[in-house]
Amino acid sequence: MKNKRKYTVSMFICSLSLMVIALTSNSGYVNIKATPIWEEVYETPNEERPMQLVSASDGGYILVGSYLIGGTDQTSWILKVDSEGKEEWNQSYSHPTKPQCHIRSVAPTSDGGYVVNGFGFGTEYSTWDLWILKIDENGTEEWNRTYNGKEDGPDYGSQIVVASDGGFLVAGATQSEFALPGETWNTDYWLIKTDVDGNEEWNKTYHRVGSDQASALIPLDDGNYLLSGLSKQSSESNSAFSIWVIKITENGNIVWDQAYDDGTDWYGAWERNILETADGGFLLTCYPFGDTYGIGKDYWIIKCDSNGNVEWNTTFGSNNYDTPSVCLQSTSGEYYIGGAYGSISGSEDKGDMCIVRVSDTGDILGFITYGEVTRGEKIVDMVLIEGSDSSMDIVALASVENGGSSPEYRDFWLGKFPKADEISDPITSTSTTTSDTSTLPTTTDKDSSFAGIIILTLSLTTWITYRRKKKAE
Repeated sequence: MKNKRKYTVSMFICSLSLMVIALTSNSGYVNIKATPIWEEVYETPNEERPMQLVSASDGGYILVGSYLIGGTDQTSWILKVDSEGKEEWNQSYSHPTKPQCHIRSVAPTSDGGYVVNGFGFGTEYSTWDLWILKIDENGTEEWNRTYNGKEDGPDYGSQIVVASDGGFLVAGATQSEFALPGETWNTDYWLIKTDVDGNEEWNKTYHRVGSDQASALIPLDDGNYLLSGLSKQSSESNSAFSIWVIKITENGNIVWDQAYDDGTDWYGAWERNILETADGGFLLTCYPFGDTYGIGKDYWIIKCDSNGNVEWNTTFGSNNYDTPSVCLQSTSGEYYIGGAYGSISGSEDKGDMCIVRVSDTGDILGFITYGEVTRGEKIVDMVLIEGSDSSMDIVALASVENGGSSPEYRDFWLGKFPKADEISDPITSTSTTTSDTSTLPTTTDKDSSFAGIIILTLSLTTWITYRRKKKAE
């Protein structure tokens, strides 16, 4: 009876250890599935492409992006929803001269309306024009403007912000004057300043060594701005991309610039990949490309001081493909990184939504996921909301495949995750401290399942010993 009890206990321990291994073998992280307080899907008969989310003055939200209007043609789309995601209105807008258009960012204006930017385009890159659209609080168009660079080639806008004088600054890219003849896509960072009515006041380009594509622009408390995006590491057409950050004055003059990479991998980043931190520095999120172009291997999170010097950096990810899109900081100093996690197919469209909680010193405190891995669910933007119990909730905008008239089409998804400040897992920190960007790591050893393996080994040993004794009897 005693031996049987030992056998039963050992088999229980064996089963328990297998569960521990199953839970922790994926890079040592326990994958906690989240449950939103509420969620809504917004769709047209075809595919939609969400880009940005901002809070409205009445407690609701504005969502922007585009949707397909047949085949691969697309047009802009803006939705207004209430505080629980219920749609109040939606509008699409046509570019004045181009057959297609796409919105990439939105900013609230002092009159209660919104200004959005993106680009109008045709079938050729050379037909792309940067585009700004102004609407009132009900979505009624007030004016729109298009802008062209000096060279024939793609001109587009990625991020718009309201300037200190009430006008607008738009970051994007324009065909480079340094492009070789016949190069249809060799761009420079492009910054346009307009007045409150969208009339251009000045524009500037920024060139490093190869093609450059600005994707993010944020105002700083000192009155300056950070401009961020992708920049080639050399003038060679097949050169890898770095992350390039420029600090500029309100007149567009460069204060300093810094590139971030390890010198080998290609890097990618999205529009909401940078924020000013409470201490006057900034946080930057990006990803090295995986085996498939544009797919992230891991989140790479970099904390810099006000001069662009690295204070710490850390990585986070599964054994599959992971791509960060947006970063936020709470009033307590912690960071929240949203994106996609655990794609099993090498495609960013086949992972789960993910929110990672990071301490102000770079420790990974935990993460949550939501969605079905076999489909495409990716957070593209987030806002932090103070909860009724003083906890921090997160409202997230995502691209999903799990709703809509056709399961393979992506839709706008909006949901509210409760108590983000309580996200925690038993995760060992992967942060490092360095000030030399030439030696920044792009991967890091993750927690292994030693505890589960040890328990399994001990339980198997007990079971084998028991079986031998039985045979001897």
